[in-house]
Amino acid sequence: MKKGLRILSAVLLVLLAVTAFVACQANGDGKSGDESGYYIEYKGTKIELDKKADAVISALGEPKSKESLGNCGGYGAQIKYVYDDIVLYTVKNDSGETVDQITFSNDIAETPKGVCIGDPIADVEAKHGEPIEKSDTKLIYGEGSLFIKFGIKDGYVDSIDYIRETPKN
Repeated sequence: MKKGLRILSAVLLVLLAVTAFVACQANGDGKSGDESGYYIEYKGTKIELDKKADAVISALGEPKSKESLGNCGGYGAQIKYVYDDIVLYTVKNDSGETVDQITFSNDIAETPKGVCIGDPIADVEAKHGEPIEKSDTKLIYGEGSLFIKFGIKDGYVDSIDYIRETPKN
């Protein structure tokens, strides 16, 4: 009888461990990274937060300007790339260069849920749901350390920022 209980306990522990491992592999909403919504398609290039930046920078070509912004809170050197329609911020350290923030302020791109610059607040909320933070000047959506901030002016989206880490502004 004791041997049977041990085997049953071992099986239950393995099932519990497997369940915990699988749960940690998905985002909080159960979607894979490609479905998470923390990316944009810009000129045929997928730019995704918290992913390696090398292929993105190569695909986008020469930026209008590139500026090193110094150390990013001990995570590495933050670099700002300015292109015609977007600004890309990366963090570079021993692990490579990672996409840290994506900012755009015209309707050249839209969120995976179809929101773009010029849309009314009602469209943002209809497509993205209830924000985690809301004011007259911004709507913020996010989970973990990834966020989308919609800048609002006169009731309409006037900028969109994809931000890794907690937005401070």
